[in-house]
Amino acid sequence: MVPPLSIGAAVNWQGTPDRNTDYATSLAAALADPLEQSRATGALVIGYGPDGPGRAYSLAQELDTYLPVAQVMTVDLNHQAVSILDEGRWSDPEPVADATDFALRLDRVAPAADRDAMIQRYAPLPQPTYSVATPAQRAAIQDTLPSQRVAMVVERLDAIAAPRSDVGPGPRAAAAHAIVSDKTVRDGVITQSVDRTDRTEALLQLYRGAPQAYRGDLATVAGVTDYLTNQGSASATAILEHADRTGPNAGLAELTRTAIDAGVPPERMKTDPARIQAAVERADENHRAQQRRAAGSPTNPRAAVQQPPTGTDGPRRPRPAADTGPGVSR
Repeated sequence: MVPPLSIGAAVNWQGTPDRNTDYATSLAAALADPLEQSRATGALVIGYGPDGPGRAYSLAQELDTYLPVAQVMTVDLNHQAVSILDEGRWSDPEPVADATDFALRLDRVAPAADRDAMIQRYAPLPQPTYSVATPAQRAAIQDTLPSQRVAMVVERLDAIAAPRSDVGPGPRAAAAHAIVSDKTVRDGVITQSVDRTDRTEALLQLYRGAPQAYRGDLATVAGVTDYLTNQGSASATAILEHADRTGPNAGLAELTRTAIDAGVPPERMKTDPARIQAAVERADENHRAQQRRAAGSPTNPRAAVQQPPTGTDGPRRPRPAADTGPGVSR
């Protein structure tokens, strides 16, 4: 089942409790257009800190003018507890083990407490969690069809997104290399990840844990996918801050930044999946053609014509033509 689409907004609320209603009114009005463009069907409001309950309640009341508010809660980070608003009354604080447990309860990424925390969530990790692909991995990837590479990456993303994921450094490195080494594969992966919050989150994790050699390119892929999936600009902008400004993916990153700055609805930036699929199929045919040429090359040991010994009678027989069917045997 495809997880529900979710959009996050972190608000650094400044002011005193007596101004909660005024501030909530202006904030809800500012969120009205983005909410309409995103086609959101409900809202989850979370307050933090001592003033969290009053602020969350006030914002929920004002947001309800624009769309239904599904749930209102507050989080006490000092005591790792959550309270839920039910029919105008706050429940007793309920302890949570940690932020990960809280995220699983919401079936989405736990919201950031402030803008700095949100930006940090989308920054690279202090240390990479995997290395670049080995020569053997790179050779194996190059030897497979582009469509097979897309399928491999998507399978790895699903595994990374699974609860208690145990995807090791090697598979992550192979997936990352497949994405950054071929634009057609990159586009195929983005297309199959858009509107899938689980794969979008997995791409984010793959980029955040990437070695320096892959980081800039994967930031582009993660940022673009986040922009198209989450229908918002804050998280995508934070990710794209780490995308390469030069190189093969710089154009895609800059195009997305420009769209965000211009307020272009993400729906208008999506490419027809059929067009991407056709490009992948063409890339497969080109790959097969290269394999056929390699199979017929004199420098290929398997293609060398065995010379008959001296004194044999009759002319040499021509070597059979290379297999022209799909999936040339290697």
